Amino acid sequence: MNRILAISGLDRAAVRQGLLLALAALIAFAIAAALHVHHAYWAAMPVFVVAQPMRGLVFERGLFRLLGTLAGAGIGLWLLQLSPHPVAMLALLGLWVGINAGLTHALSGVHGYAALLAGMTAAVVMLPSVFDPGNGMPLALARAECTLIGVVVAMVVIGLATPHGPRDAFRDEVGQAADAAKAEIAALLRGEGGAAGERALLLRLAELQERGPLVFAGSLSGYRSLHHLQALVVATLGAMVAARSLRRRDPPAALAAAERLDMAPPADPDRSAAAADPMLARDLAAMDAARRALAQAAEPDIAPSWQGLRLRLSASFDPVIAAWVGLLAGAATFAAGIVAYRLGWPEAELTALGVCIFAMVLGSLPRPRSVAPIMLRGVIAGVVVAVGYRLAVQPWVEGLPVLLLTLAPFLVLGGLARASRRFGAPALDANMCFLLAAQVGAPAAAQALTVFAGAAALVVAVALVTTTVRLLPDPNRYRRRNAERAIRQDLARIAGGRQGGDGPALGRRTGRQLMRLALHLGQASTGEARRDGSLVALLDAGTLLAGLRARAAEAGIAAGDRTQIAKVLAAAAQAPAGLEAAERAALETAGRIRDPRLAAEIRDLAAALGEGRRALETA
Repeated sequence: MNRILAISGLDRAAVRQGLLLALAALIAFAIAAALHVHHAYWAAMPVFVVAQPMRGLVFERGLFRLLGTLAGAGIGLWLLQLSPHPVAMLALLGLWVGINAGLTHALSGVHGYAALLAGMTAAVVMLPSVFDPGNGMPLALARAECTLIGVVVAMVVIGLATPHGPRDAFRDEVGQAADAAKAEIAALLRGEGGAAGERALLLRLAELQERGPLVFAGSLSGYRSLHHLQALVVATLGAMVAARSLRRRDPPAALAAAERLDMAPPADPDRSAAAADPMLARDLAAMDAARRALAQAAEPDIAPSWQGLRLRLSASFDPVIAAWVGLLAGAATFAAGIVAYRLGWPEAELTALGVCIFAMVLGSLPRPRSVAPIMLRGVIAGVVVAVGYRLAVQPWVEGLPVLLLTLAPFLVLGGLARASRRFGAPALDANMCFLLAAQVGAPAAAQALTVFAGAAALVVAVALVTTTVRLLPDPNRYRRRNAERAIRQDLARIAGGRQGGDGPALGRRTGRQLMRLALHLGQASTGEARRDGSLVALLDAGTLLAGLRARAAEAGIAAGDRTQIAKVLAAAAQAPAGLEAAERAALETAGRIRDPRLAAEIRDLAAALGEGRRALETA
């Protein structure tokens, strides 16, 4: 028995989970069928998707599935009212699908799941209405009712049996990362910091930011903890920049600060370099405050130097890739709908729906090319089983009890496959497409040809989408390039803002830009960088550029020095084309500046731009 379980990728816990999945799906279908809800099999679908390894994820995913379904159904009905012409309907549907496909990349954590369901549900409502006007309202109601039933059943049966996420362990891991960050800051103060340690720390912080929304899902205190985690990351980046700056300006003071930091207890900001540099002391204190708040789920008593800045988007958000995903998913939905409308075959409608769903699902994933063949295998497996069910079982089904008895073995098989470590990924698509293609609860097909035609429609849809995804360039090849471009654009925005202005407004604008720069640093740190470069140097360069803008606004600065600052800022404003010109302009200008302190700042800017440029170069 153990050998069989090992081969199937199951253990006792997985078998229990698989049986719970089957039970929940059967209960959801039974409730929908007993209430005579159209397409009752839709009620079983949320069970397989909502089920997650952590309880908070189950509840949050269920909530966002329900919200996305309601939004998609409502928008679908509204769009149907805007124009009675089928082509116009399909164009509006393509636009809505494209917007939501892009949002799946923009929204953090499970929030993007609502956008995914909003796009797919609108297609479920609108595509059949192109062929059968007036069918939109019954479909929208049925979809909403089935989703509500499925989500509630999944939350009760699956959610209550699922353990909470490892929140305490995650908080401990964040604390360990904070200790590692302080060690790296101390190394920077001693002049011992290197690219390898910096890169490892940035990767660690980026991974914690990515995992945080999943670990703390389903909890209001968890969302507060995410804010504290973000405050810790922001304060850490600020402290690293301040440490670099202090080491440049006053090496003996930096060494003294490093000694005090090494001796200070983990949560004792009073002994952390306050005498050496106020900004460094503030950010170190903010790190400690955020760490304490995260451990206690309380509000921090000290804000970082970039206070008031919060991330609303996904930490890995790439607007270029999100735009392309939205464009491709919307265009594919529109094109498939047009072809189906022109052909006029009922099966073509199912193909168009499949194209929309598969395109949105694959488009929402970070690595669609690797998932495409898994999806293809899963869909084909589900469709093959569905054909067998419709031909061999469905004609003999009469009454709800018999229907449930004949469906139960298929759901048990699907639940165990979904819980399997070996078959779990393709089993998700297999279960969904089995329920969709089997038409459980519908009258038996009059001809076998109808069954095969419906099955072929889904296979054609998944083959089209997965083949297209495999032929398109891998988006991950462009993530690093896009992040690098965004970093250079952020530097250009800081340098190219209007010079002068009131101090608070300048600080707010620069703070927002520095926060965006910090966001992109987390993305760029996932790529390879030269050992003699520094990503944090780019934040340092942003701080120095902001300081130069402020210096240019000072009344007592010499006219000649003001002109030289303008030249440096103008060169940095061209950073999207590359950092070399700005670095060269800063080096040349530093020799023409009369003010020694200002000249030193511009030389520091040149050095920071050089380190940042080398960090962004591919090794």
